[in-house]
Amino acid sequence: MKKYLLLLIVFIVSTSFVGNRNTALNTKWIITEHSNLSVNGTTNVGKFSCKINEYAKTDTIIIANDKTDNIILTGAVTIDVSNFSCSNFIMTRELRKTLKSDQFPQLIVKFLSLKEIANPNSKVSTVCGNVEITIAGVSKRFEISYRINIDNNKMTLVGVQPIYFSDFKLTPPKKVGHLVRANDKLSVIFNLNLRAI
Repeated sequence: MKKYLLLLIVFIVSTSFVGNRNTALNTKWIITEHSNLSVNGTTNVGKFSCKINEYAKTDTIIIANDKTDNIILTGAVTIDVSNFSCSNFIMTRELRKTLKSDQFPQLIVKFLSLKEIANPNSKVSTVCGNVEITIAGVSKRFEISYRINIDNNKMTLVGVQPIYFSDFKLTPPKKVGHLVRANDKLSVIFNLNLRAI
């Protein structure tokens, strides 16, 4: 749920289209429907998976360079915690409760920077960048590695990132009278579809 996030790659794609870093400045990308996110974890008795099957919003990311030529991203992805489904009513309820959905209904991924530019001659590239994720009112920065697939003015961004409930001062969810307990570590898997605008 958390990291979901995500998109840093956006900039990479822009360079792939133009082949020139300078012409990528102020490039805008929009997250399209059919993007999805899942969070996989383990408990003392097995595994669980919680998903957001479709990202219905149209958040926009802007790519630019600052005065020192660092790559910066402006924009954020806002995810409604109530949209998580674990295919199990009790686990879904416990997850939402753990993330304090009543008090903090949204999870936010803010894009900060990219460390590198994708190879303009390669259709599929891997790139790293920094994001700030806010869950239950607590913000934490992460470095994420993404794999992107470029096709004309469209891009698919796929990433897997380990995170911990404790990163956000949260206690892993429990269910059935505390007999089943989730472990602290999670694996966040995201698949984002973007379109240049």
